[in-house]
Amino acid sequence: MGVRALLIVSISTGLVLQSEFSHGQDTTKQDATTNVQVLPPVEVSPPRASVVTRGRPKDAIRVARARPRVYIPTAPTASSASDVEADKVPAGINVVDSRQIERTGSLNIADALQQSVPGISINEVSGNPFQPDVQFRGFVASPIAGTPQGLAVYQNGVRINEAFGDTVNWDLIPTAAIRSVAVVTNNPAFGLNALGGAINLQMKDGFSYKGAEINTMGGSFGRLQSSAQWGKQVDNFAVYGALEGLHDNGFRNFSASDVRRFYGDVAFKNDVNEFHLNMGFADNKFGATATVPAELLQQYWGATYTTPQISANRVGYFNLTGKVEATPSWTIEGGAHLRIFDHKTVDGNPTGTQPCVNPALLCFGDDATPANGLNGTQLANPFDPNAVLGEIDRTTTRSTTAGLSLQATNTDQLFGHDNRFLVGASLDSSVTRFTASAELGTIGPDYVVSGSGIFLGQSGDPVSIGPVSLRATNQYTGLYALDTFDVTKAFSITAGGRFNNARISLEDQIGTALNGKGNQSTIAIGATYLF
Repeated sequence: MGVRALLIVSISTGLVLQSEFSHGQDTTKQDATTNVQVLPPVEVSPPRASVVTRGRPKDAIRVARARPRVYIPTAPTASSASDVEADKVPAGINVVDSRQIERTGSLNIADALQQSVPGISINEVSGNPFQPDVQFRGFVASPIAGTPQGLAVYQNGVRINEAFGDTVNWDLIPTAAIRSVAVVTNNPAFGLNALGGAINLQMKDGFSYKGAEINTMGGSFGRLQSSAQWGKQVDNFAVYGALEGLHDNGFRNFSASDVRRFYGDVAFKNDVNEFHLNMGFADNKFGATATVPAELLQQYWGATYTTPQISANRVGYFNLTGKVEATPSWTIEGGAHLRIFDHKTVDGNPTGTQPCVNPALLCFGDDATPANGLNGTQLANPFDPNAVLGEIDRTTTRSTTAGLSLQATNTDQLFGHDNRFLVGASLDSSVTRFTASAELGTIGPDYVVSGSGIFLGQSGDPVSIGPVSLRATNQYTGLYALDTFDVTKAFSITAGGRFNNARISLEDQIGTALNGKGNQSTIAIGATYLF
């Protein structure tokens, strides 16, 4: 059995001015990175006389620190207008700031969540650390299609669960550009997939980050990663940009990872208005380390069983958000977004295809059921009698999503008590095209499947394999409201609800077997109190 060592070398350089990493600023201001209002220590001076009790002066000088005020989001918006003090939210709230993310040294936000949020665990079901399942108290946000998705994930107020299957691709999130992450539970305002909670990401901008920074790390297995970010404010305007890149050969054969991401934000802000245009792009490619027979690993720890196993993700998105203080007590927020997502997989596998009783023909599942080609006729057998047959399964998913959102927040007192009321609406529409194919091939001695150019049509009894071409359209409409009423300074009541309507249509582009339509409406209502 061999022993492998891991070496990591890190180089970091940068110039950061008046950013979230700076010191010496007015400590009574709210920290834009953590949403924590840091108050100075309060010194309590005692009378001159003192009485010693149990070894300590009874009136000795004590230094008390005021409890920080932590503000958390109560609705999926890009600004802080809907934020309330954490003490007034009767739910489990966990906030991870940019400093905690930076300390992990990882370009994978899932690592910071696992280290900082109780109840979160991750596993690599897909076979690559950049495509993990994130589980929170048994509910999952996963990149694997078909997984019951129980967590809603928002980035700057936009839900980033993908249109096809509500999957979450963590590798597409620009980690260096994250200002804070809030894991929120028990809030119906976050809508679809939020049964187990919501993960709300707020991104950096030129107002919260000023300066420049470059961080580079390298290590074993060909690991090299680097990130760079820059932010600048000029009067009421600000600009921010972040670049990330990573290459890792992987500890197993054919398990290399390549990550390339960009995030940018252009903003305007004055005393009553704030507008942001942010955009992002990513182009990532991953190899997978799937399950391997123990006998094969005993021969070589870097071995893989059936290759290729490759997935590629690409995304581009644009978000326009705005906040206007219409009156001293009314704030209006709105947003529009466009997201284009492309996902491809190439997966080498064993196959159910085999020679028939007549070895000149191919069968599927047994030696009597024909294996058909794309034209519906039985395939001839072009393979050597000693060849081990396999197949290369390919899928493509292309989704385009556009949406609008609008929210109003009111802070007028109610019956002489502080009160915060918000009401909002969202509309999202998407079109997805999904295709799948199976190419026959042979498995070599290194378990690499080599394609033959012969593709399987509908085969099996009943039909269990064949090409797929599907067009799916989704339309989601949501209306929500939430109110927090302060009975006293220490006693608050929160009530809220959301109405969702989902319309989904499937159109089979080859036949009619996959055609279908669905229309579902749900209402979620909750009421809690905290004292």
